[in-house]
Amino acid sequence: MLAAAISGLWLFRSELLQAVRPKAERAREVLTDEDTGRPGPESLTRARDRIDSLHGWSLDSIGLRRTEVASLLVAGLSDGNMAYLDSVEVLPGGSRLTVRARLQLARVPAGMLGPLAGALEPWEWATLAGPLRVGGRGSGTWRIESLTLRAVQFPVETSRRLIAAALPDAAGGAVGVQLPEGLASMELRSGGAMVYRTEAR
Repeated sequence: MLAAAISGLWLFRSELLQAVRPKAERAREVLTDEDTGRPGPESLTRARDRIDSLHGWSLDSIGLRRTEVASLLVAGLSDGNMAYLDSVEVLPGGSRLTVRARLQLARVPAGMLGPLAGALEPWEWATLAGPLRVGGRGSGTWRIESLTLRAVQFPVETSRRLIAAALPDAAGGAVGVQLPEGLASMELRSGGAMVYRTEAR
C-alpha cells in the first residue's frame, strides 16, 4: 500500500506542484510585502520570474500584483517617455491600466490646456488611464483615453491629444510597452493583473 501511494504521488508530481507552488508564493507575499502599486527592482524580478513560471511549471495563467505591473510598465516604457514621467504608481482601476505619476508638461502648448494652463507647474501630478493590450510576444500598447490634471478630467479625444503632445513616443495617445516574451496576454484587474501563456479567451 505504501509503495503504491508513493508511486502515485510520483506520477502526479507535476500536478501537485502546480497546485501548491502558486498558493505558497501568494501566502508568502501577503505576509512579507505590502502592495503599494509602485515599481521597484525586486518587484520587477518577481514579475519576470512569475511570467517565466508559466512555461517552466506549465501553468496557463498566474497573477501579478499592482507593484509588479508597475515595475513591468516602467521597465517597458521607452527612455524618451520615461524622461517625462516620474513617481509612477499603478492604482486599482479594474479593466483599465490606471496610473498616477508626475508628468512634465514642457512639450504641451499652453493653448491645448485652455484656462488651466496658467495654474499648472512644469511638473504636475496626473492620472492616466486606458486599456493595455498585448499585441504579440514582447510587445504591448497602452492606449491612454483619460488624463486628469488638478482634478480636471479631459474628454477622451482631448486626453489623447495631450498625451501625444506631452510624451515623445505616444502618437494618438498610444504608448508602446516592451513586455516579457513569455507573456501572451494580460487581463487587468483592480488588484493587479492575470497574465496568460496563451491568448486569453
